[in-house]
Amino acid sequence: MMEKPMKTQTADPNKMKCRDCIYRDSETVRANGNTVQIGIMRDTCLIFDGEKGRWKPSNVYFLNEDCIFYEQDETADRFWEREKK
Repeated sequence: MMEKPMKTQTADPNKMKCRDCIYRDSETVRANGNTVQIGIMRDTCLIFDGEKGRWKPSNVYFLNEDCIFYEQDETADRFWEREKK
């Protein structure tokens, strides 16, 4: 029997609506001279905190659909604009 490689599905941080939400996990790391927002890649935030099974809904996390709790953080735009340069 031939083994097949395991496939995974991950969220795309460039498309996630969480990237500029005031409730996002805003943790960042520096990698190869770039700042990477790793917090938005998690399935938790200030609203969906993982307690009692509260995780980001799959349609929000993977399919980039609207979240009913989304509120835009105006300061997040500055982060993403700075990273484009």
